[in-house]
Amino acid sequence: MKNYILSVLSLLMLLFANSCKKEEIYVYNTQNTPDLSNPIIEKMTNILWYRGGLTTTEAWATQNNFYKPAEYASSLLYQAAWANFILYRDGTSNMVFTPPFAQNAVIHCKGNWEVSKEEENTIIIATKTPVTSVTGKIKILDMEAKDNLIRAKISIDFGDRLLELGLINESTYEHQSPAMISGLDPEWVNQQTILKDPLKADDFTGAWKNGIDYDSQTEQMPLENLVRYTYIEDLLAHTPMFLNGLVFNLQNNGKAQIVYPSTYNWDLKMDQNIKIISEGKWSVKGNKMLLETDEELFMTIGEGLFNFKPHLPGLQLLGYGERSNSAYRILPKRFYSFEIIRRTDIGFWTRVTTNTEVFYTFMSKTQFDGSNTLNVKQLF
Repeated sequence: MKNYILSVLSLLMLLFANSCKKEEIYVYNTQNTPDLSNPIIEKMTNILWYRGGLTTTEAWATQNNFYKPAEYASSLLYQAAWANFILYRDGTSNMVFTPPFAQNAVIHCKGNWEVSKEEENTIIIATKTPVTSVTGKIKILDMEAKDNLIRAKISIDFGDRLLELGLINESTYEHQSPAMISGLDPEWVNQQTILKDPLKADDFTGAWKNGIDYDSQTEQMPLENLVRYTYIEDLLAHTPMFLNGLVFNLQNNGKAQIVYPSTYNWDLKMDQNIKIISEGKWSVKGNKMLLETDEELFMTIGEGLFNFKPHLPGLQLLGYGERSNSAYRILPKRFYSFEIIRRTDIGFWTRVTTNTEVFYTFMSKTQFDGSNTLNVKQLF
């Protein structure tokens, strides 16, 4: 009996220890199957709902103090960036955001939902957002169907703010590029399979960029230029540098250079021929290509738009842009893990995991002249 009790206690301690890991904070209970006996609730499920189709009234009232500064502006994401969502009948959900200040990004935010036991026609949803994780009540205020077209009006109550909006079951993005229309499909990520075969370092030596250039004739975003995020720790206060476009120059001696876009040269009134870089190292391990930077340039949307001061440890302020007065900082030790999904003639689709985000992107081979570079630490 004594040994049995000790075994149970050991198991409980192990479960408790595992539950405290950071990467599991964002895992939701997927075993809850919602009660679909209410026909109104049932009609809300397994339908890809888009915003629009009704005259909407959006009213927000914020009373609480938030843990993250960026949460003060998270309301804007629902008003300007929330594209669609779907409630699956197994109790999971997917919200898709298209931030207007990140035109090549689609953010898939997964969560769970259940039917409220206290309020009629109400759903409780716990989901990630591009800023934080939230729990809210979705109340179906009205629903009408004609032929294959369904319109609904809902309110979302987050406890400290309320949103009312209209939904429609057909896309309101017909005039977007084919790439963006494809990006709005919540099923795309689930259809991607990571290759398990070991990688060869020789296949990655050289310079790679995320996406390919826009077609100047059609001004249409190619599918390869889109970045699909499934997790961002904080879009506003910890904006992924990858959104601005990076080049990874992987040398055959295991050293790496991370090359930043020339837009920073313009802001700093520098010679456009100078390449601003960070140093790093890279290697191949199993089916992953791993990259570690000495440091990475750190600039956030939240600070530029709302003056949110970043609060991450280890940040070093370098100086300010001459044209934009934006703060230039560096963050030490950034990690990238690339897992291959499929290869094409011009590059490869990959899932990328970093310290603070997970995303799917296309990497294409490019040319890089390293004869005129400047380390980011020497900018000021």
